[in-house]
Amino acid sequence: MSHVKQPPTTLDPKFTETTKGKPAAFLDGQIYRLMSESNSSRTWRCTKKNCKARFTTLLVTSGFLHGMTNHTHGVQVNTATSQKHQMRQ
Repeated sequence: MSHVKQPPTTLDPKFTETTKGKPAAFLDGQIYRLMSESNSSRTWRCTKKNCKARFTTLLVTSGFLHGMTNHTHGVQVNTATSQKHQMRQ
């Protein structure tokens, strides 16, 4: 599967924490970890090894800014699992 940078969009990531208390995000059935943070944005990466999918959010709005969300694997979580993690927030 080729990785193509996606155009800016208004996707709505959901934020939570891992069981170890680290920031995590759900987007389109995929789980992401916080990769880096600046004064104005956060960059998230897919949790699957060797997958290059990433996206960036603005700290002010927590909204999706841009990213490459094509994955080299299938969906990681189902809707029920995603809702369970959202409730832990």
